[in-house]
Parts: sequence; C-alpha cells; structure tokens
Amino acid sequence: MPDFDALRSAEQDLWHSLGLDPIEHRLALPTLGVTVRVQEIGTGDPVLFVHGGSSWGTSWANLVASLTDFRCILLDRPGTGCSEPVEPSVGTPHDLTDLADALIPGVLDALRLPQAHLVATSLGGWFALHSALHAPDRISTGAIIGWTGGAPVARLPFSLRVANLPVIGDVLGRLPASPASVRAIFRSLGEASAVRNGHVTPEAVAAFVALLNHTDT
Repeated sequence: MPDFDALRSAEQDLWHSLGLDPIEHRLALPTLGVTVRVQEIGTGDPVLFVHGGSSWGTSWANLVASLTDFRCILLDRPGTGCSEPVEPSVGTPHDLTDLADALIPGVLDALRLPQAHLVATSLGGWFALHSALHAPDRISTGAIIGWTGGAPVARLPFSLRVANLPVIGDVLGRLPASPASVRAIFRSLGEASAVRNGHVTPEAVAAFVALLNHTDT
C-alpha cells in the first residue's frame, strides 16, 4: 500500500531546503473519473508543469524555486505521486491518447483557469502536445524540456533498456530504491555532472527514493 505520509515528509524536507512551502490541492476530474494532486507556489501568470515518466510534480522543485514571478502549478499525473490511478487502467495507445487529450484541460477546469502556460518534459511533453492539439485555446504558451515521449531515439539510456528486459526489468523494478541507485538513475539519464557538482541535492535524492519506495508511481 502507498505511504503518502512518508513521501510528503521527504517532500517537505526538499521544499524547506529551498525555502518554499507549497499549497497542496486535490482536484476531482469528472471527465476522467480520477482525483489528482497539484502543488502551488507563487503568484502571477499560471504555469502548469507536467512531469515525465516515473516521476511526479515535485521533480520540478529546483526549477520553480527560481520562478518567483509566476503561479507555478505542479501536477502529479494520474497514478504517480499522490494522485489516484485511472480505473480501469490504460490498456491501449488509444486509451493513452484519450487520457492525454483530457488531462490538462480537466486540471485547468478544476482550477477554474481559462488558460495557462505549459512546461513539460519527456512523457509529459507528449501529454502537452496532445493537449495543445486537442484544446489549443487553453494553452497560452508552451515549453518542452528534454526529449518528448514517443519521439524516435537513436539509443535508449542504459537504465531504460534494462528496465524493458523481460524478467530482469520486473525484478529490478521491485527492488527497494536507495540514494545510490537514484543517483545512478540520474547519471544514466545524462545528469552525471549535476550529480557530481551537487545540483542533485541529498534532499532531492531522498524525495525520489521515497517516491519509488512508498508509492505505486
């Protein structure tokens, strides 16, 4: 069973290390039949952040700490962080497309926002692009950081190739995360210099460990 208190405790340590205290909301999305969590920081033009694969809204913490002139809204996509999973689960590419079309407009509806700027990365970028196609009037501007999920790649990072191996990937996915294994994930995804120079802080590592060990993300 997920232990959201353990995740929130690690998140709080990370936020406090950055001098921030986000406000948490739970949003019911009737079109998807799911409740999601968002965290809000700051005031100004609204910016919705959509994270990548096995991650969650708090992964944007270091970036939003520098965006003091914006209302930063950090979404935990369904099934990640402290958000509920979609039921029944997504089983086909068509189901995933329907989810992508409805998610961001649904979040903006729940927040009573006619529009927002959008910042997304990796699989979140795929959601962002679908939202821009499906509901272009809801997106003020958009920024895609990193490689969008679904786009062709010449070579997958080693950690992703291993994770997709039959049996081996399943076994590795069930092993408890540790600070060392999380740093290895960051390095394999091209963030070796950030790990080496301390930009991936102990608090950020601990929060990611808590995400992997205490939720079904």
